[in-house]
Amino acid sequence: MRVRQLERLLIDHGVGAAKIDAVTRRLRDMKRLPTGGRGPFAPTIGPREAASILLGLAGSTKGAEADYRLKKLESLRSGEPTGPGDALIEVVAGLLDHPHPSAVKELRVARTI
Repeated sequence: MRVRQLERLLIDHGVGAAKIDAVTRRLRDMKRLPTGGRGPFAPTIGPREAASILLGLAGSTKGAEADYRLKKLESLRSGEPTGPGDALIEVVAGLLDHPHPSAVKELRVARTI
Protein backbone atom coordinates (compact mmCIF):
# COMPACT_ATOMS: atom_id res chain seq x y z
CA MET A 1 0.00 0.00 0.00
CA ARG A 2 1.11 3.54 -0.61
CA VAL A 3 0.55 6.39 1.85
CA ARG A 4 -1.76 8.11 -0.61
CA GLN A 5 -4.01 5.05 -0.73
CA LEU A 6 -4.35 5.03 3.06
CA GLU A 7 -4.96 8.80 3.06
CA ARG A 8 -7.81 8.41 0.57
CA LEU A 9 -9.35 5.59 2.60
CA LEU A 10 -9.24 7.69 5.77
CA ILE A 11 -10.66 10.75 3.99
CA ASP A 12 -13.51 8.57 2.67
CA HIS A 13 -14.24 7.65 6.29
CA GLY A 14 -14.41 11.20 7.62
CA VAL A 15 -10.86 12.34 8.30
CA GLY A 16 -10.14 15.85 7.12
CA ALA A 17 -7.74 16.07 4.19
CA ALA A 18 -5.75 18.89 5.79
CA LYS A 19 -5.30 16.96 9.04
CA ILE A 20 -4.14 13.75 7.37
CA ASP A 21 -1.74 15.78 5.23
CA ALA A 22 -0.28 17.44 8.33
CA VAL A 23 0.01 14.07 10.10
CA THR A 24 1.88 12.39 7.25
CA ARG A 25 4.13 15.42 6.82
CA ARG A 26 5.10 15.29 10.51
CA LEU A 27 5.73 11.55 10.35
CA ARG A 28 7.93 11.99 7.29
CA ASP A 29 9.91 14.65 9.15
CA MET A 30 10.56 12.23 12.00
CA LYS A 31 11.56 9.49 9.50
CA ARG A 32 8.54 7.28 10.31
CA LEU A 33 7.32 7.32 6.72
CA PRO A 34 9.43 6.84 3.62
CA THR A 35 10.10 9.69 1.26
CA GLY A 36 10.78 9.25 -2.40
CA GLY A 37 9.15 9.31 -5.76
CA ARG A 38 5.62 10.23 -6.66
CA GLY A 39 2.80 8.45 -8.43
CA PRO A 40 3.78 4.94 -9.52
CA PHE A 41 7.25 5.44 -8.04
CA ALA A 42 5.99 6.38 -4.57
CA PRO A 43 7.37 4.11 -1.85
CA THR A 44 5.12 1.54 -0.27
CA ILE A 45 4.36 1.28 3.43
CA GLY A 46 3.83 -1.72 5.65
CA PRO A 47 1.69 -2.36 8.72
CA ARG A 48 4.02 -0.51 11.10
CA GLU A 49 3.96 2.69 9.03
CA ALA A 50 0.17 2.43 8.66
CA ALA A 51 -0.10 1.95 12.44
CA SER A 52 2.04 5.07 12.95
CA ILE A 53 -0.33 7.08 10.77
CA LEU A 54 -3.40 5.77 12.59
CA LEU A 55 -1.97 6.40 16.07
CA GLY A 56 -0.66 9.85 15.14
CA LEU A 57 -4.01 10.72 13.63
CA ALA A 58 -6.21 9.31 16.38
CA GLY A 59 -4.09 10.59 19.24
CA SER A 60 -3.91 14.22 18.18
CA THR A 61 -6.46 16.96 17.84
CA LYS A 62 -4.21 18.82 15.39
CA GLY A 63 -2.11 17.25 12.67
CA ALA A 64 0.84 19.41 13.69
CA GLU A 65 1.16 17.55 17.01
CA ALA A 66 0.97 14.03 15.54
CA ASP A 67 4.69 13.37 16.01
CA TYR A 68 4.56 14.29 19.69
CA ARG A 69 1.43 12.21 20.31
CA LEU A 70 2.78 9.20 18.44
CA LYS A 71 5.90 9.21 20.64
CA LYS A 72 3.67 9.15 23.74
CA LEU A 73 1.21 6.50 22.52
CA GLU A 74 3.34 4.03 20.61
CA SER A 75 5.11 2.60 23.62
CA LEU A 76 2.05 2.20 25.86
CA ARG A 77 1.73 -1.36 27.07
CA SER A 78 -1.22 -3.30 28.30
CA GLY A 79 -1.46 -3.90 32.01
CA GLU A 80 -1.38 -7.67 31.87
CA PRO A 81 -1.17 -9.28 35.32
CA THR A 82 1.53 -11.65 34.06
CA GLY A 83 3.81 -8.82 32.98
CA PRO A 84 3.98 -6.01 30.48
CA GLY A 85 2.18 -6.61 27.22
CA ASP A 86 3.22 -5.64 23.73
CA ALA A 87 3.64 -2.00 22.83
CA LEU A 88 0.54 -0.42 21.33
CA ILE A 89 2.17 0.20 17.96
CA GLU A 90 3.14 -3.48 17.74
CA VAL A 91 -0.40 -4.57 18.54
CA VAL A 92 -1.94 -2.25 15.94
CA ALA A 93 0.65 -3.22 13.31
CA GLY A 94 -0.01 -6.90 14.04
CA LEU A 95 -3.75 -6.40 13.61
CA LEU A 96 -3.18 -4.63 10.31
CA ASP A 97 -0.82 -7.35 9.13
CA HIS A 98 -2.99 -10.29 10.24
CA PRO A 99 -6.54 -9.07 10.89
CA HIS A 100 -8.74 -11.20 13.14
CA PRO A 101 -12.27 -9.84 12.58
CA SER A 102 -13.82 -11.78 15.43
CA ALA A 103 -11.14 -10.83 17.96
CA VAL A 104 -11.35 -7.04 17.76
CA LYS A 105 -14.56 -5.06 17.65
CA GLU A 106 -13.17 -1.60 18.36
CA LEU A 107 -9.90 0.12 19.13
CA ARG A 108 -10.11 3.52 20.80
CA VAL A 109 -7.20 5.88 21.04
CA ALA A 110 -7.36 9.11 23.01
CA ARG A 111 -4.74 11.77 23.49
CA THR A 112 -3.78 10.43 26.91
CA ILE A 113 -4.98 6.81 27.04
